[in-house]
Amino acid sequence: LIRKALRETDLPARLGGEEFGVILPETQAEGAFWVAERIRAAIARHLVEYKDEAGNAIPLGCTVSIGVAGAGYDHQGTAESLYKAADTRLYIAKNTGRNQVSVDEIVQLH
Repeated sequence: LIRKALRETDLPARLGGEEFGVILPETQAEGAFWVAERIRAAIARHLVEYKDEAGNAIPLGCTVSIGVAGAGYDHQGTAESLYKAADTRLYIAKNTGRNQVSVDEIVQLH
């Protein structure tokens, strides 16, 4: 589902456990927000069929919370600082209702 929302140049990766990250080269924070929102919506719509002990099909769904961090060409930080910023945004998304994308407040979304 994540790969379907990305371009060929984007790099998705499993970070560990149930955490994933995506690198979006040459993408501004607003664009990254919309990619993250596309991923969030696709996962929220997707149902997996589970069969109980009696063989009855039970649809299961899930949602994701996503944190977005970005760096411009003049960014002086490290990959670690970007990861920490995205992780902070992730916890903000989780703690303010889940199933949402959290991005730096200075990004102007239309």
